Amino acid sequence: MQNEINLQAKGGIVYEKRAYVIPSPRGGRFISSHITRDSRLSRGAYFASDAAKNANRSFKCKMGKLTRHFFIFSMLSMLAGCANIHQQIISAARQPGQQTLTTPEALWKQNSCEKARGPSVTVESLEVLPEKVKPGARVNYRLIYAMCPASKFSEMVSARVNRSLLYKGQEVARNVKDNLELRAGRWAVDSFLTLPPETPLGVYALAVVVETPGERSPKFTRSFVVSDEFYLSGE
Repeated sequence: MQNEINLQAKGGIVYEKRAYVIPSPRGGRFISSHITRDSRLSRGAYFASDAAKNANRSFKCKMGKLTRHFFIFSMLSMLAGCANIHQQIISAARQPGQQTLTTPEALWKQNSCEKARGPSVTVESLEVLPEKVKPGARVNYRLIYAMCPASKFSEMVSARVNRSLLYKGQEVARNVKDNLELRAGRWAVDSFLTLPPETPLGVYALAVVVETPGERSPKFTRSFVVSDEFYLSGE
């Protein structure tokens, strides 16, 4: 037996109509229907109930979207915080000075140093970590260079390193290091600067130029942000 229900409106009243399909022993079927007056609703109440259901569905949909957007924003913020914490760990593990990355023999083959006329120095990159810090924090900057010796792998070249700190396009600090010994091979030079506790918030740029006898490297510039976000290291 199948039960089919629909609603009919008569005189401003909505009635529930039930139709029963009863199978016949001879393969036919009988349809019996009746109207249940006990379940009647006023037309206004019926449509008000339907509108409330639609409003509820719309509200749930909007809340679902807001929840998804909040979740995505939270995940992005957490990832940004995790990335900065990772940079803080790397920076804290570094020590001032030079660390070898490639031996002179390996660099000789990689850079075809036999073609160079005399010692040849190439500044390859500049890195600043962390990229976000609090006022009063310590910032690590790593300079990577490669030096092809003229003939002997133990050869060294004296260099002058010019460093400038810029804020809003203006130089706010300057440092010059003379007689930095550059060695054959590829090396990383780690240095640090400590920001004053009263450092204004904003974007800063560190510019570095390396000068050797007869050569001057291009200017390398890297930026970092001074912020008061809660997860940053500082004082």
